[in-house]
Amino acid sequence: KFNGVTRPDPNFFLNFCNISLRIMEIDNDIITCDHLINVLTERIPAELVLAEDKSGGCGAKFEIIVVAEKFNGVTRLDRQRLVNYCLDEELQSIHALSVRAFTPEQWEKKKSQYINNEN
Repeated sequence: KFNGVTRPDPNFFLNFCNISLRIMEIDNDIITCDHLINVLTERIPAELVLAEDKSGGCGAKFEIIVVAEKFNGVTRLDRQRLVNYCLDEELQSIHALSVRAFTPEQWEKKKSQYINNEN
């Protein structure tokens, strides 16, 4: 316990992400939105992952939204930690990452704040 809060077992993070032990194949060491989406969809698994490269295409700064049923009962901080843990290797090349992690129910209530509905 830390300040009266029980911390998850360290193995929780490994089991949560379903990380396979393989060498990442990233073109020219540049992380892309598609790569982040594929990795998080597979490792969490997530129902929805949205990613936006805010660095002008160089893969240094991203904003991501992750929606996963597995986030039910997990604090906001621990959700972000889990996403960061799943992106451990990718974070070696990323300068800044903004994470918004929601349960499907939370996403239904908040998605209009993040998705532009204009066509």
